[in-house]
Amino acid sequence: MTYQQRVVDALAIVGGALLLVAVVIALQPRLQSVLEYRLLQLVDVSRSVETADDFSAEQSRVTRWLGRQYRVGRQPMRALVAEAYALAEQWQMDPLVLLATAAVQSRFNPLADNGSGAVGVMLTPPLGGDAQWLPYGGHNARFDAVANFRVGALLLRDAWAVNPDLEAGLLRYTARMRDDPAAVTQRIMTLHQRLQRVAARA
Repeated sequence: MTYQQRVVDALAIVGGALLLVAVVIALQPRLQSVLEYRLLQLVDVSRSVETADDFSAEQSRVTRWLGRQYRVGRQPMRALVAEAYALAEQWQMDPLVLLATAAVQSRFNPLADNGSGAVGVMLTPPLGGDAQWLPYGGHNARFDAVANFRVGALLLRDAWAVNPDLEAGLLRYTARMRDDPAAVTQRIMTLHQRLQRVAARA
């Protein structure tokens, strides 16, 4: 076999592989959505990190602990911690509850899916349909970590507006989950207490 023939064969193999990838993506809308919104997620992460100039020592401790515990990269974890504290200040919420919820629900996996319609880093339930995703670009934003975190936080805020009790609000949020809502709520509350100790360390 000549060198030219080997090159042609190699290119044919590469072309076939690329065609196969294209077909797989075309046949799987969710995979396509993930690839598209992964790029948007990286943009959001960079933006969040850039604007977190006032990152406190407490936020840094929480970021390091969660990053090690759940094997999340420093920048994505820092972005979500900054987002949690910003939303908490805006809506008078506890940022550690938001972070504990995301940790228990998905281990900060933006592609998490519980099989019952709840997806993303907060396993956000489909309570508002596609309308809740319109500010972030539409239905596929469910898999964007920052957008999903914001929508999940909003639903938690609404749950506490009905009943300000921490456990009652979490139970309302997790009521549509496939797993036992009471058990999930207890895990979130236990992790919340752990994060409070981490945040308080000198």
